[in-house]
Amino acid sequence: MISVIFLVAVTLIFLLFGNTVSGSLGLAISSVLSLSGTLQWGMRQSAETENLMTSVERALEYSKLESEAELESKPGKLKTAVGISLYRSHLN
Repeated sequence: MISVIFLVAVTLIFLLFGNTVSGSLGLAISSVLSLSGTLQWGMRQSAETENLMTSVERALEYSKLESEAELESKPGKLKTAVGISLYRSHLN
């Protein structure tokens, strides 16, 4: 939207201030479109850089977390084994 307003403003300035050659107006329009494209690309790259830096920040934060304690379970008392055997007994 801003690039359209800028394009209209440049075109009106060239048309209002007298004897302009059509080549100059074409060059101005071409330059405005090129500039707006470059600015859009720059903003897109800025947002992408911010996303990548956030990813790096998260990875660094995760690397500083303390590890969890080891799982303490006894071999004969697994809840899933008991649950499976109860499920199978209800099927019969």
